Amino acid sequence: MGHRDFHPFFSCEHPAAADRASMRLADLAPFFGIMLDDPRLGDVAFPVRRVKAGESLVRAGDPFDAIYFVRCGFFKTVRVDEAGNEVVLGLPMTGEVIGLDGLDPGRYTADIVALDTSLVAVVPFAQLAQLGREHASIERALYRTFSRALGREHSMIWLLGTLSAEARVACFLLDLSDRFGRLGYSRTAFALRMTRQEIGSYLGLSWRR
Repeated sequence: MGHRDFHPFFSCEHPAAADRASMRLADLAPFFGIMLDDPRLGDVAFPVRRVKAGESLVRAGDPFDAIYFVRCGFFKTVRVDEAGNEVVLGLPMTGEVIGLDGLDPGRYTADIVALDTSLVAVVPFAQLAQLGREHASIERALYRTFSRALGREHSMIWLLGTLSAEARVACFLLDLSDRFGRLGYSRTAFALRMTRQEIGSYLGLSWRR
């Protein structure tokens, strides 16, 4: 997949991505649906963190202090059950927000692990909440972010509770196609960064090796 030159997100191997130590709110605004009513807001910057494949961004139980915007790459959010089995809860990718689960309990409730080399913008929640109090557009965008996360959770519950195994896989691939398409990439040809076992865990399926 190639990238569009005007798009603010690159492959994580792209030199422009590697050299960038921070990300401006002006770059995040289109993805959050924020209208920057104050030009100075656009220059508010958040640090960018590189996460290697297999490395944890956060672990379940860590104190909640920030949400993370995936600038490029893939992650999985996982919990480990009492038997030690890993259960995949989500497969966030470029252009999505992770870490919202920690807001209410004050601690992250799942491990967030990179599936390939990834970059995230670290958005301190206290700073974001303060900006929301001062600017109505940011507050509305924050609510929309929560709503999208809740909507995706509801869709997943419906998928697991009503669809056959084949239909679950089809819906998963169509969802990935849509997510890639919204970023300007091909909807019909894309690489899967997750394993068959990770997909199976996410969809509530058992794959034969």
